[in-house]
Amino acid sequence: MDILFFFPLYFINFFLCKKYMIKQLFITNSLMNLLVKTILLLFKMEDKFAWILCPKDNWDSAKGMITTSLESGIDHIVVLDPKQNENIRKLGLFKIISPSDDSDIYLVGIGGEGDGTLTLDNDLSKSKDIEKAKKIKGNKKIICGYIEITDKLHEQLAVKLGDVCDYIILVTKDWTVIPLENIIADLQKKEVKIIAAVKTEEDAKLALETLEVGTHGII
Repeated sequence: MDILFFFPLYFINFFLCKKYMIKQLFITNSLMNLLVKTILLLFKMEDKFAWILCPKDNWDSAKGMITTSLESGIDHIVVLDPKQNENIRKLGLFKIISPSDDSDIYLVGIGGEGDGTLTLDNDLSKSKDIEKAKKIKGNKKIICGYIEITDKLHEQLAVKLGDVCDYIILVTKDWTVIPLENIIADLQKKEVKIIAAVKTEEDAKLALETLEVGTHGII
């Protein structure tokens, strides 16, 4: 579950550098070049969006990044630890996606089968994450599924959750290994919005352009 998402940090710094005419904040020239290519890719596409993942570092470190993201126009933040929700709300008008009742969008999969905490049964009708999603949906709450794609069974779980969730975050260590096109092809038949966790320009390009339609967003 400890997968690092560096792309949002690059995304934020690019906009600040352009806005305030700063040559460099805290990323190298090579990373800036990578960022520029990725942002240009996003600008060519309509109806695409970016969320950020709240860092699991100490709060002082996370606070700066979160504030900067809001100033840059990114107002959806995924918070894996609900204890941080109150502090984040004090920083601005964010839409918080987390596994807690006080979130704007309820995150299903953390502490469950999605992140590997619970073992996923081969019979998906017994899935705890699907059961939980259906229960929360019954309360008319917006739901986002979180799934680390580690095998074919978790791919199938993602597709099943697509019947219940409004959003679904797909996480993997390597999108060149996991057949993203298969998951997108299945999920495109549903109303769920697909979000891919990315670390590089190549990951972002792959996620946003797969099967010409691609995912709806990236994190």
